[in-house]
Amino acid sequence: MTKVRKRHNAEFKSKVAVEAIKEQKTINELTAEYGVHATQISNWKKQALAVIPTAFNTKQQDNEQAQQGGS
Repeated sequence: MTKVRKRHNAEFKSKVAVEAIKEQKTINELTAEYGVHATQISNWKKQALAVIPTAFNTKQQDNEQAQQGGS
């Protein structure tokens, strides 16, 4: 019998990632609570931490960074 893979929406992923970033619970506790593999939680945490620095950029800052990178 084949196992059906679960698909999680962005809201769920971000909720779990924030919990992992807070580090108030261990990854194993989050795994038990949300029913998601520890590796997946770690991946979501890394993805969230990668985009946080750019989350508050304005459109002007994005354009300036693009121009600086292109020169």
